[in-house]
Amino acid sequence: MKSSALAIATGSISFVLIGLVIALIIGVPRLLLLSRDHAETGGVVLRALPDSHGTVVVRYTVNGTFYERSFGPYPWTRGERVRVIYYPPNPSVAELTEPSRILAEDAPAWIGGSFLLSIFGVAAVLSLRKPPVVAAPTLGLATRVISVAVAASAILTLRPAAPGALTVPFVLGAMLRFLGVFGFLRLAWRRPPAPWAEILTSWRFWLSAMLILGGFLVST
Repeated sequence: MKSSALAIATGSISFVLIGLVIALIIGVPRLLLLSRDHAETGGVVLRALPDSHGTVVVRYTVNGTFYERSFGPYPWTRGERVRVIYYPPNPSVAELTEPSRILAEDAPAWIGGSFLLSIFGVAAVLSLRKPPVVAAPTLGLATRVISVAVAASAILTLRPAAPGALTVPFVLGAMLRFLGVFGFLRLAWRRPPAPWAEILTSWRFWLSAMLILGGFLVST
C-alpha cells in the first residue's frame, strides 16, 4: 500500500475510533438521551469535591425518591440551589445544564481531540515505513497544512474546567500544549522542507507530540 493511501486509511479509522471513545468519555449517549426526553426538578449542592476540577455532588428528588450524583465542572459551593435536568424513565440520568448546550460546547474538543490524536496515529504508522520523498513544494504545503490543523485543534480544545477557573493543572496543561505546538510549527515551517521520513523520525516531532498529549492529560 502506498504511503498516501496508508495515511488516509489510518487517519480515517483512527478518527472514527478515537471519536467514539471520546464520545463515551464525555457522555454523548447520555446527552443525546436527555436531549430527546427530559424533565426538570430542583436540587441542592451537598459539597464540592476538592482537587476535582470543579466537581460538585448534588441531591435532588423525583417522585419522592432522592438521588445523589456528581456533576462537573461547576463553580458552585455547598448549599446552593440548582436546576436538575433528568431523564424521566431513569431519573439517575441527569445534568445541570441544557444537554444541547453541553454538546455544542464539547463539540470542538470532541472533533479537535479526535483529529489531533488521529494525526499522531498516522505519524506512528508512517514512521515504521520509509515513505518516498515527494516534491519539496507539495511536501511543504502538506506539512504546513497539517501543522496548522494540529495547532488549531490543540488550542481550540483548551478551556478551563469551570468558567473563570484558572487552576494549576489547567495552566500547566496550557503551557505544555503551547510548547508542543510551538515545537511542531517550528519543525513544519522550516526551510527547506524536510522529507516525511525525517520529520516523523525526528526526536523534535515526538517531543512536541508528547508535550501536546501531556497537556491534554494534565488539563482535563
